Amino acid sequence: MIFKRYIKIIIIFLVCFFIFILGLYLLSQDSSSLISKKIKDKVPHEIKFFLKKTIFYLPHTKREFNKLSNDVQKVYEENEKLILERDKFKNIIDTGKYKVEKFNTDKFKFFSLIVPFNNKENLYLNKKSGYIEIYKNFIINIFSAGKIIFIDKEKFYRGKLDYFEIESNLNLNPPFKHNIKWTGIKDIAVIKDEIFISLTEEIKEDCYNTSLYKAKLNFKFMNFKKIYGTNNCSLLNKEISAFRYFNGHQTGGRIINVKNKIYFTIGDYNDWEKVQNLDKNNGKIIEIDLDNKDIKIISMGHRNPQGLYYLTEYNKLISTEHGPKGGDEINLIDLNKSSISNYGWPISSYGSHYDVVPLNKYTNKVAPLKKSHSQFGFIEPLKYFQDSIGISEIITNYYDKNSIFVTSLKSKTIFEIIFNNNLSDLKIVNEILLGERIRDIVYDNEKSCYIIYGESTPKLISMCLN
Repeated sequence: MIFKRYIKIIIIFLVCFFIFILGLYLLSQDSSSLISKKIKDKVPHEIKFFLKKTIFYLPHTKREFNKLSNDVQKVYEENEKLILERDKFKNIIDTGKYKVEKFNTDKFKFFSLIVPFNNKENLYLNKKSGYIEIYKNFIINIFSAGKIIFIDKEKFYRGKLDYFEIESNLNLNPPFKHNIKWTGIKDIAVIKDEIFISLTEEIKEDCYNTSLYKAKLNFKFMNFKKIYGTNNCSLLNKEISAFRYFNGHQTGGRIINVKNKIYFTIGDYNDWEKVQNLDKNNGKIIEIDLDNKDIKIISMGHRNPQGLYYLTEYNKLISTEHGPKGGDEINLIDLNKSSISNYGWPISSYGSHYDVVPLNKYTNKVAPLKKSHSQFGFIEPLKYFQDSIGISEIITNYYDKNSIFVTSLKSKTIFEIIFNNNLSDLKIVNEILLGERIRDIVYDNEKSCYIIYGESTPKLISMCLN
């Protein structure tokens, strides 16, 4: 009697288990599976509804969630394409428009001209971010997708946009995927008759780092060759503890030239473990000697250094760096030191982790974000911003000694900051709200004016003393 009862229980269990496995199989199939469709069609609607609300509630809900997520992703991608189309056509219409700008200061006078970032052949080449340099009587404007234009500087100051485009091998064989939003050119620098560019390079499939290229300046075609890179790269799909670890917006890439040496910033790509490792270049500032080709690390412990400037009288670099949620920094790097300066990231930061970052054992070990830097053997920032301003380029104020301009993306503001002779006690004395994400700023010695790249439109903005 007991044996028969056991047999009956086992049979019921096996039948239920079979139904459960069959149900999971059916839930995993879409309408293209003829077998599953036939089985589903045979089952009465009432039973299917009951099973979905009871035994298969969780797998059914998960399936519906995944389907909705895929639909949302498709809508997002289509929306991104529509935005690119809209921006392209608007830019075609608006290119060359001149405007006298009025901002919240009487100290300077401003005007702007809208520049042509658009590409008619490839939608994904329509990226607004870009960088500028002055070369002879031209303003060189290179957009992040690789488009290069030379703008007549004299006509620019008369409110006219007269430009021509130059082709390059980057257009023919780009070292990055254009359809990924954050890829592309990250800065430019003209040194004598050569132009240097930093860019995000796909080292291997879906694995990126920041590299340095250069080309001879040419008005017809520029052939860029790689002069610095590494086999070390960060994977797009790397995840740690259910947190998407890779961040291609944290690339660094700012370039300056000092006494025939290149200084070049590299972001961490959110690859935390590499930043405090001297065998990896993530989160470092690199020095490249253009005479003897020597390469060395001069500083480490950076998150995403977006601005770099050389203070001649001090023989020091001043750099800006994106913090996480808050904690944007201005750092001072002493070139007289023989040792590598360490600025603490991701161990120390005055910012905090974004909400998507899980605060678990791994995070607490690798990126605890201690508030003090000096207490843990690192260099304190010269200044930090409690709230994120999206800090970008930094440049000296040629109108006022012991003063600098710091630009921002998120705040869309130029901060005028003064300091004492010891390069300390930094104070913000003026905030000029431009209403544009400010990606780059250069000083034109000939005209005694600044030229600013505002990427929201995008436009070039002239800023001169009133």
